[in-house]
Amino acid sequence: GPGKTHLLAATVNAAQPGPAWYFTLPDLLDRLRSSYRQDDYDVFFGDLCAVPLLALDEVDRANLTDWAGEKVYQLIEARYRHLAERASLFALNGDPRAMLSQDLGAPLAYLYSRMLDQRARLVRLAGPDVRPVAGKLWRSTGRENGDKA
Repeated sequence: GPGKTHLLAATVNAAQPGPAWYFTLPDLLDRLRSSYRQDDYDVFFGDLCAVPLLALDEVDRANLTDWAGEKVYQLIEARYRHLAERASLFALNGDPRAMLSQDLGAPLAYLYSRMLDQRARLVRLAGPDVRPVAGKLWRSTGRENGDKA
């Protein structure tokens, strides 16, 4: 793709040492499910709602069950209520305006609607796939063999 994941990761890294988290939405939902078994759901979910910067990637790639949809709704609503103190970054493979016209289910429609809020900024990244170029740069550093920079 054009570098959405790289941009999210760079933003989270630039926010350090302050609290900032990055997840793909499918991975976040897996982590939430496992937190029930680890008996730390309430703490983890509370931290997700409160972290100053949360970056969610591949938002449109999650298979939302009823439970997952409810959790996405609760998370976005909790963060939305404190929009001035908690930045949320989202990456998806499409335009949320166009996706609102599709039958996505309530949680994703709710999320896309929040992305279009007047206080939000929608940034469209378009262009060729950067992976071939990034791969060449990576190989030129010698790191493909596990070398440290």
